[in-house]
Amino acid sequence: MKILIVGGGTAGWITAGVLASRYPARGETGVEICLIESQQQPPIGVGTPYLRPVLSRAACDCFADSHLPA
Repeated sequence: MKILIVGGGTAGWITAGVLASRYPARGETGVEICLIESQQQPPIGVGTPYLRPVLSRAACDCFADSHLPA
């Protein structure tokens, strides 16, 4: 199963973390979680800058900084 989360921020990163903990099997037999967020939108949530590096390694199989407008 492939899951795409469009939009980062607190909600997007928390969603990625919850899904990763809910579906721990990764690779061909598990889920693939991909999060896309805009480079143009600065983080506004408290703690969001700290969530990104931790969850991008722990929760997301792919992470993309979109060049699309926020």
